[in-house]
Amino acid sequence: MQLLLDQSGSMNDPYGGTTRWQALRNALIDPTSGVVKNLASKVVFGATLYSARSSNNVNQPPCPLLASTPARALNNFNAVQSLLQVNPIQDTPTAPSIDAVVADFAARPAMQGSPPIILLATDGLPDTCQNPNPANATEQAAANLTSVQAAQRAYAAGIKLFFLFVGNDAAGDHPQQMANAGAGLDPVTGKAKFYVATDPTQLTQAFNDIVGGVLSCDLKLSGQINPDQAMNGSVTLDGRPLTFGTDWNVDRDGVTLHILGNACTMLKAANNPTVDATFSCGAIIF
Repeated sequence: MQLLLDQSGSMNDPYGGTTRWQALRNALIDPTSGVVKNLASKVVFGATLYSARSSNNVNQPPCPLLASTPARALNNFNAVQSLLQVNPIQDTPTAPSIDAVVADFAARPAMQGSPPIILLATDGLPDTCQNPNPANATEQAAANLTSVQAAQRAYAAGIKLFFLFVGNDAAGDHPQQMANAGAGLDPVTGKAKFYVATDPTQLTQAFNDIVGGVLSCDLKLSGQINPDQAMNGSVTLDGRPLTFGTDWNVDRDGVTLHILGNACTMLKAANNPTVDATFSCGAIIF
């Protein structure tokens, strides 16, 4: 999952006793409640900050201004924490920033078993590198469309995009259109879920809901087994024996272990869980 985080100047605006930027940082890297802090061992995280600078409605290259973690990885908390030790900049060129993350996924594909996902968190309507300050509704609609089209390109490239709106600024139907486009639905008629957080508590909850919702209970075995003999294996979650067919099974590919039902719920809720799977020599192919 790549966190694509708005670093525009409005992220300095007041937000429930703090600023939007500080609330964003807390939601992600707080040592107690931060979603990256708590889920780094289970989610392949990367992060990109995006903004741009302009003067007299003229963009100052480069646009977008991007800063990213060196890689997407498990246990990547320190890299995300280090990235967020900066301040907001100015503009919100969302479309080319989405395109840049899509290009990065193409250059550095997601880890096996980790679906490519963009979680876009922004506090306002987008602008563009060509028009950093849309002056009227027509110009703003054009900027909005570029972002929707970028979300569609991401989905077409196999990358789902989740949309999180930070704050209570007027945004019209843009959040719904972005969520629809990111889910492969018609931007106008689709009903994909989007997230709005009007205070820091809601922001932390929204990040947890999105990230928790995409956590997978499908695990890769270190070798391949005969799935027809899987029932003779033994699987434990943090030392607790799991029951074949109810709590787990093995895919027909022989390498994917599916954790099921309540066991999946426990796996997602656990901090630093350990899943052990053992199979008889006769079941192991390699």
